[in-house]
Amino acid sequence: MRGLDAAGALGFAALICGDAAAASAASAADAGTRPAGARPADAPARWGRPATAADPWLFVAGQANNVVNAYDLVAPGQPLVETITTGVDSPVGLTIDAAGTLYVSNAGGNVTIYPAGQTSPTPTLPVHSPVGVAIDRMGTIFVATRDAPPTILEFRPGSTTPLQTIVSNLLVVPSEIAFARTGLLDITDNVTGVSVMKSGSTTIASPNLLDLDHCTTGIVISERRHEFFVSGCNGGTQVYPFGATAPSGALDEQFPADNLGIGDVSGREYVFAPDLFSSSVTFYHVLHDQRMRTMNTGSAQALGIALKPAGVP
Repeated sequence: MRGLDAAGALGFAALICGDAAAASAASAADAGTRPAGARPADAPARWGRPATAADPWLFVAGQANNVVNAYDLVAPGQPLVETITTGVDSPVGLTIDAAGTLYVSNAGGNVTIYPAGQTSPTPTLPVHSPVGVAIDRMGTIFVATRDAPPTILEFRPGSTTPLQTIVSNLLVVPSEIAFARTGLLDITDNVTGVSVMKSGSTTIASPNLLDLDHCTTGIVISERRHEFFVSGCNGGTQVYPFGATAPSGALDEQFPADNLGIGDVSGREYVFAPDLFSSSVTFYHVLHDQRMRTMNTGSAQALGIALKPAGVP
């Protein structure tokens, strides 16, 4: 079980108080092993300073009310700082690229693209039944679909026509997709679990992971910790070290998180788990299996989630 050690407590205090020196010291501790300890207390609502576009913003898609809301995670009260409704039609997946462009997979039949600071899409990709979306290092857009048959579509930047369509017997009910730094595309599927596709390849293969939920949904990758996190329809998120087939631990999440998010807030890395049955998002530090806090949002039936890192427009 992952607990809150002294370094974790220091980092958490730094988030609340805006203590840069403490945050720096705590960030260095992230490279250590997982300690055992007591359950961390929920964080207060206040995480620091006034909202700016350069702060880390958490985007949350609400499928039930057709909205994508963004919250500043270091401003006092974690305020709502942006609301997107134009072009949003039953949103199910979110991702953000290095330039701050937001990509929204809409079950209504497209992927809408919002350059940084814009709340109207430019352009829109016509895609039938899209779910997960991921961007590689070259800016190529990959979209998982629940079309007939299910596919992975590849779009070159600026194009609204797929460059290629990838099919596989491992694509049955695909969900979230995510790129590792190596260019490996990780794919979750409600039926077949987790599969991967190497950079430059169109072959999808199974890494044969053990102890997966029978209905695998979300996946995020911690390059810092050399781990990836996999959620399921039945609640719970398993943690796998790179190269391993057996999990090394699990988060205490008891609700279904169809997607997961990950990223840094004040030098500390967090996993964000949206609750499919509510508008809440639970935060986990990557070193700890128990929740740090839960934030209520205005995104009903929270599905897609993505963090815009600090310093990104």
